[in-house]
Amino acid sequence: MRLYIVRHGIAVDRADPAATTDEERWLTDEGKAKTRLVALGLQALGVEIDAIFSSPLVRARQTAEVLAKVLHPARRLRLTENLEPGFSLEALCDEISRAEGAQNVMLVGHEPDLGEMISTLVWGDDSGLVQMKKAGVALLALSGLPPSPRGVVLKWLFPPRALIALGKAVT
Repeated sequence: MRLYIVRHGIAVDRADPAATTDEERWLTDEGKAKTRLVALGLQALGVEIDAIFSSPLVRARQTAEVLAKVLHPARRLRLTENLEPGFSLEALCDEISRAEGAQNVMLVGHEPDLGEMISTLVWGDDSGLVQMKKAGVALLALSGLPPSPRGVVLKWLFPPRALIALGKAVT
């Protein structure tokens, strides 16, 4: 199984008076444009997605929608509380395992949770070895779910600027 882990794109600042709660923060126009270029970069790399799971928070959902428009997953986008800040890795793995036949799964969520999840899956602790930039993407190869010790490999971790450059090159 391949897990493509994506941090949401650039969102309005927490101090913006129009966003009354953190959950309501939305992608800026720049965030949408950069996320689209990231998606085009992923497409140029040959990334194919069976399913996309996203945090229901607005900025993550919008990021997932932009990615889905370019990558055309086989299944519709699923919003899940199992990607909200503070999520349980065990509950998330249970949910992903119920997506029968999905071997290429994209997860869209938030920091520091995504970095901690990658650190836990790859190195066995959540010490924050991995930090994801907004619209950054990591690829993990898993032998299965639930993940087994030494059964997870970090294949790559792209900062958004690398995928944006690739996305610009193909447009």
